[in-house]
Amino acid sequence: LWWGGLRGALTLLLALSVTETDAVPEEARTFVAVLATAVVLFTILVNGLTLQPLTRRLGLQTLSAFDKDLGDGARALAAAAARTDVEAAAASYSIPPPIVERALQAVTAAGRADGRVPVAAKARLELALVVLAEAERSALSRHGENAIITPRVAAFLNREAQRMGEAARTGGRLGYLGAAARVFEFSPYFRFALFLNRTFGVRTPLSTALASRFEQLMVRRLFMLEFTRLVTERLAPVLGDRVAGVCRQILRRRRMRLDEALGALSLQYPHYAAALEQRFLERVAIVREERVFRMLRQDGLIGAERMSALDKELQASNNRFDTALRLDLSVDKDALVSQMLLFETLGPASRSAIAQLLRPRVVVPGETIIRR
Repeated sequence: LWWGGLRGALTLLLALSVTETDAVPEEARTFVAVLATAVVLFTILVNGLTLQPLTRRLGLQTLSAFDKDLGDGARALAAAAARTDVEAAAASYSIPPPIVERALQAVTAAGRADGRVPVAAKARLELALVVLAEAERSALSRHGENAIITPRVAAFLNREAQRMGEAARTGGRLGYLGAAARVFEFSPYFRFALFLNRTFGVRTPLSTALASRFEQLMVRRLFMLEFTRLVTERLAPVLGDRVAGVCRQILRRRRMRLDEALGALSLQYPHYAAALEQRFLERVAIVREERVFRMLRQDGLIGAERMSALDKELQASNNRFDTALRLDLSVDKDALVSQMLLFETLGPASRSAIAQLLRPRVVVPGETIIRR
């Protein structure tokens, strides 16, 4: 790094600024200008011209066994994709089989033994987990830009995915699992909202916090299938089946925890869960309609005036999503008491009196409800 740090424009700019300052003596200005010019010329002519021979001499340009093996896996993946495209193109354009066979033979592929224990398996696993975290960030950003999920949730989950990638780089598998587990922890804002609800009966902050957590968990569960396909289609050919198998286990564990956390909320608020999933599907439909309209407009099948009208209709549909769904924390206490077999022999007045004594309380997973 020291040898390759060439001094150029910035050094000369600072030296020139000194030479233009009258407060600096003439001898000092001349010395600074000459010294800066000499340093710049030396680093360019000596350091710059000898940098490549020096790196070659030190062996810095030689790929490690890990990098070579990664390159072979990437080459095998690219070759397999190329063969698929060649076969599809031949079928589409009715190219004779002998020509197709010669074209396929021209595609070079780096073979990989199925299930072989890879070189530097720990490093490969760390790389795979970093790739998964980056894929999660990419998916969240893409769906956020397409308005399939709200920008607020996309930005929040994007930051969490970035933390998981950094944890995988520094702590490997344990770091990634620790960061993934922290996703399910309750934020200080949530706990403060829970305190306000239990102490003063304030519902709005807790309702907002629960709705945000609900949407975050649902989005993660929906996108988990994309990451599973990524492991099968991309990571397995490049990093090996062993590493891909471990990644599948990690994703399966994350999916189970997501299902448990989301299932607990859905059990308490089923109507909100259904409304949230319906809104997600409506967003997907609107994005798909917009893509089709753009494609038809490019093909000249839709005129400019009609496209303008369709844009207004899509905008009107999107405006429905500007209002956040409201999660109602209230409980129908009369209906709850009526469903309990213990009170089925009581009259309506008695059940109503019991219902008035009940006080709803939001309980988070792992919290102690009753102590002996």
